[in-house]
Amino acid sequence: MRSALVLVLLLFAVMPASAAAQEVGAAAMGLGQSPLYVDPSLRSALTDQERTELEARLRQASPPVLVALIPLVAGDAVDGKPRPLLAVLRKRLGRDDAVLLTVNDGTLTAEPPPAAPEAEKERLRAVSSYTNLVDHDYDERFATTLNRYLDSLTDPDIVEKAEQASDDLSDRVNDDRDSGGASVPAAGGTDGGFPTALVGLIIAALLLVGSLFVVRRRRGAHPAPDGPLYLPDHVFEAAHGSRRRELRHTVETELVELVSELDAQPVPESPAAQEHYQRALDARDTARRITEDADASDADLVGALVLEDVARQALGDALGRPSNVSALCALNPTHGRSTGKGRWGSSPTLPLCKACLADVKAKRAPEVLDDGGRPYLKRDTVWARTAFGALVSDLPAEMVRDRVER
Repeated sequence: MRSALVLVLLLFAVMPASAAAQEVGAAAMGLGQSPLYVDPSLRSALTDQERTELEARLRQASPPVLVALIPLVAGDAVDGKPRPLLAVLRKRLGRDDAVLLTVNDGTLTAEPPPAAPEAEKERLRAVSSYTNLVDHDYDERFATTLNRYLDSLTDPDIVEKAEQASDDLSDRVNDDRDSGGASVPAAGGTDGGFPTALVGLIIAALLLVGSLFVVRRRRGAHPAPDGPLYLPDHVFEAAHGSRRRELRHTVETELVELVSELDAQPVPESPAAQEHYQRALDARDTARRITEDADASDADLVGALVLEDVARQALGDALGRPSNVSALCALNPTHGRSTGKGRWGSSPTLPLCKACLADVKAKRAPEVLDDGGRPYLKRDTVWARTAFGALVSDLPAEMVRDRVER
């Protein structure tokens, strides 16, 4: 007997409407009556013809497909976060066999049904990966995205196609990165190179594809990641003293792995675990925004690396596997873990690595991370105010506050 699959697509929209509790309830009730539910505030997301054609196709889909479009806004019932909303809808629907999907900024992410066999989960990850990675218009209508997903759902060769699509995009990004971007005009045109805007979209797609099926497939990741959940020493060794291009590569590589590991985890059931899990998502999203900024400084990229470490440790806390590792060196996080505490100049007491601690005790100048030709602590940045998180309990929240106040 075939298990029914429920596809719930949640559209982020910048508008006054928000995912209030009654709207979530209305969506759950609507999905019991029709395969397509659209919140009244999002009626324009589909034309009448698109809606009619989608409903007809959804009614014939095997396995069954249900679609819900609900606006999400920061400060709403789920604070604009898709995964908590997915968890609420899953409980309301009472469907452990359901696939829940989100569409955010043109990228579809998926959470396979907990009850599905692992082979089926891998196939569904391939479907969502291909939907996002195959060459397409990134501002396409949602009906187009939905139809491509439905086409992929019945494609017997979808696993191979998803892997090929990922390889094609990875090759383009690597080719452009290797060329140093010199052949790409600033205005986003082409001069024998790859369009700047499209490169950004490709990188975003590779980083944000929720399923990241191919990445997990190649690296042998499991639903619960093995090993310690924090950045290992060799990552910071690679970042230490590297030029910006190399540093960005290190940060982006770790972000791809982080996205993969987070996507493999279902939303925890206990409130405490959910809080840790949300902190991991917030840290990941903040790190991602930094990598998407072409003008990010070396200090910004190091900050992204710190946020990735925060995300991994928060994921470990959510899984009941706290890392219990020491904080990173606050004078220069690329030095790795701290071995003690000390002060540099007029700074407060900070966690310091072995080398910096020895320099401070011997009254020598430690190797403080440079930011624009000055020690980063002497600049007016969120990194200086928080000492890369050493002086605050929630670095992602401080990043959000800094962005709002600017």
